[in-house]
Amino acid sequence: ALTRLIDRRRILDEVHLGLGSIISGPFIPQSPYYNHDVQPIPFDVDKAREILAGAGWEDTDGDGILDKDYDGSGVRKPFRFTYNVIASSTTSRKVAAIIEQDRLKAKIKRDIKPSEWSVYTQQLENREFDVCSLGWSGGVEGDPYQIWHSSGAARKASSNHVGYASAEADRLI
Repeated sequence: ALTRLIDRRRILDEVHLGLGSIISGPFIPQSPYYNHDVQPIPFDVDKAREILAGAGWEDTDGDGILDKDYDGSGVRKPFRFTYNVIASSTTSRKVAAIIEQDRLKAKIKRDIKPSEWSVYTQQLENREFDVCSLGWSGGVEGDPYQIWHSSGAARKASSNHVGYASAEADRLI
């Protein structure tokens, strides 16, 4: 649902001046490893709302923010997260502003937390974030080990900042 709330075409056109491609994986389209049969998830606010509603998120108190009892406590909590951005990055701020406009249409509360680069990287290393944005450029050779292999999932300061772990991904890598 969250991917459907990111208008990547608008970001590509307005922030990156159309210089790039919307892709569906970690490899560049010119790489022999890029799967052209896998299409990028499209921007679709209505479908995002449908997915969120199907997962039990609704605005029960009329405050304009979705909420849910997602831990079984009986207390409904708002769909809220913090988006860490690099304070000195004009690109990060522009992207955050575009995402913010569409996030509001889906009734999700997002706080933007700008940090200087040294603090930002420390937050990444310590996994002190809800959502972050990073750019990673790879070569044509296509070696996703450093970012996506499970061996870095629990290791502090690895490039696998999100702690992704998958036996199937490890096998494919």
